[in-house]
Amino acid sequence: MIDLLIRKEARVLLDKLRVNLPQSILITGPAGVGLLTIAKAISNQHGQPEIIRPEKRTSTSTGEQISIEQIRELYERTRSKRDSSQVIIIDDADMMSVPAQNSFLKLLEEPNQHTRFILTSHHPELLIPTVRSRLQTHHIAPVGDAETLDFINETFPKLSGTKKNQVTFIAGGRPAEITRLIQDDEYFRSASERMKLVRTLLEGSRYQRLIGVASLKSITKSECLALIDSMLLVLQRNPSSNIEFIARLLKAYERVISNGNPRLQLVASMV
Repeated sequence: MIDLLIRKEARVLLDKLRVNLPQSILITGPAGVGLLTIAKAISNQHGQPEIIRPEKRTSTSTGEQISIEQIRELYERTRSKRDSSQVIIIDDADMMSVPAQNSFLKLLEEPNQHTRFILTSHHPELLIPTVRSRLQTHHIAPVGDAETLDFINETFPKLSGTKKNQVTFIAGGRPAEITRLIQDDEYFRSASERMKLVRTLLEGSRYQRLIGVASLKSITKSECLALIDSMLLVLQRNPSSNIEFIARLLKAYERVISNGNPRLQLVASMV
């Protein structure tokens, strides 16, 4: 049994995957839901996994990415003959460049019988269709507020009632986010300020939204992606959310990953 804070139906699924891991799977869910922890948990029975993550390849890189060089190096390592099982976790797989994804496609098309791939992604729509079609996809939804409060009461019993409520709202049922919000005071303050801005960008007039974005004069790529993720999380809680607005935010996220100017992409999503 995998001991994680996840919904019951997800727990049953992941226990099955742990015992019988397919050749290639994609685990999706919002940032902070604990995808990497889940990927490690279901791979444990097959030995220590190798983890591929986005990184800066040069000193002049403007952000982290999984490059074609990383995938080519992985291809060479997995082509060698082996008798034991091997699990490769590609974390934040949607941050593979398109050339890297096309290169990774060769690994999916010519699988080594002893190698299994677990990809994690908060934005699987950024993966090219030919890659996604070759992956067995499983979505991990956030837990409910009641489960969140039970977890907080059991794990952090001395936390004040006010902060419990704040953490519950900001985290939105994402276990990794809950823990970080409680253990890192600076991160909690930053997340609280970000959530105030999220409310302005989602609920304010067009003028208020543009003023809010204009105030972000030095927003970084990672800060912009975190802000868009927070907006999407709030919107996805509301069934009547504006689908067109969500699409614009997803497009802004994709362009920022591709090194588009963060503030300009946010402005474009607001109009």
